[in-house]
Amino acid sequence: MIVTAPKGEVELAGVELELLYVPHPDWTIDGTFGYAHTEIKKTYSADALAITGNGSPVGKQLPFYPEKSASLGVSWEHAYTDSFFPVAGSAEIYTDRIYESEANAAWIP
Repeated sequence: MIVTAPKGEVELAGVELELLYVPHPDWTIDGTFGYAHTEIKKTYSADALAITGNGSPVGKQLPFYPEKSASLGVSWEHAYTDSFFPVAGSAEIYTDRIYESEANAAWIP
């Protein structure tokens, strides 16, 4: 899919997957995975001009939009009574490089 904005054009394609697994009534495992291909087709960027000397970052990835992302979580919840049900959980999140500008010269760690 190509998206056209007032002064630019970007190609976007991707997929998102979600997983939910309940191995036991007290335990839940959930996960996500996302892949997003973004490519600047036409634009002018003052940031790219200042950083690279080229104001037309054609072929670069969109800034602030990671190519890959994922998460994995595990949680436990047990109802001892109608008013007492403790919950514990943990989650990890992964994101690919997130560029700070159209120049793709620096990314957020």
